[in-house]
Amino acid sequence: MNYIFVAEENEAKHIDNFPNSKIILTGIGGVNTIKTISRLLQSTKFTDRDKFFNVGYCGTSCRHLNIGDVCKVGCSKVEKESAIAPEPEIKLCDDTHVCFSANDFVTSSEHDGLFDMELYTLATIFPQIQSYKIVSDKLDFDTYKQVSENSIETSWKSINDILGKILTQE
Repeated sequence: MNYIFVAEENEAKHIDNFPNSKIILTGIGGVNTIKTISRLLQSTKFTDRDKFFNVGYCGTSCRHLNIGDVCKVGCSKVEKESAIAPEPEIKLCDDTHVCFSANDFVTSSEHDGLFDMELYTLATIFPQIQSYKIVSDKLDFDTYKQVSENSIETSWKSINDILGKILTQE
């Protein structure tokens, strides 16, 4: 089975219906993601043939990225590390894009990268997860709302093309 995790319904509606695949709506943020995964773990027996994906919108502080760019995430980190209990980065692949997960929408950061609120939680439980993000904003909530409500069809087509190529290699 292929599990495709998205945070919001407005992301889920853009994903093609791939055979042997389930779209899992996590809700926004780490706590909602934990609740969703907890229910999933109670009701599902995973195998080593299962594949896990996270797709959806992200903000960025990178000047070289534009709204609508599709990025494959190379590693996931927490945006604000705790001095008491530091959390290690989770390497996902050899790509260079770093996605920082935060508890809230990030409007400024000392880090240069991508920003979301779910990937680190997902990658902690599914370290083999593959993540593809669409840049929706430059750490600006108003731009995010406008983009996420109006969508970026060519970006979602790219996401579906990527998933389709991976899933047809089974």
